[in-house]
Amino acid sequence: MRIVPGLCAAALFLVALPADSPAQSVAQVNTIEVAADEVDAYVAGMKKMKVLYEQILPTVEMRIWRTAIGGASSGLLTVVTEFESMEAWAAGTATLSAHTGYQPLIEELQATGRVMVSVSIVSDITP
Repeated sequence: MRIVPGLCAAALFLVALPADSPAQSVAQVNTIEVAADEVDAYVAGMKKMKVLYEQILPTVEMRIWRTAIGGASSGLLTVVTEFESMEAWAAGTATLSAHTGYQPLIEELQATGRVMVSVSIVSDITP
């Protein structure tokens, strides 16, 4: 599963943060490829995931972006989930992963044939 290396890298990033660094908002950016005829099914599954996020982590913002290639919509999607800080990301990810409703939703998303292209954790450095 490709998501694990991304989450491991993010955990290492969390450990590498200076103890006195101010809280900065962070986003988990997942790039996913889904067959064009499965995009609606994937988005329907993500709608359920968003509801779960809202119940468990109400301060988290999630958006899904669809890439247009050559002016045409594609099956390349970017899911951006914003957290208040790296600490909030770590705690929220652990809480979400442990929730009984999470794994069934992951299985529903996997049934769409999705391919996890990349997982990145980015921090806001806007002046």
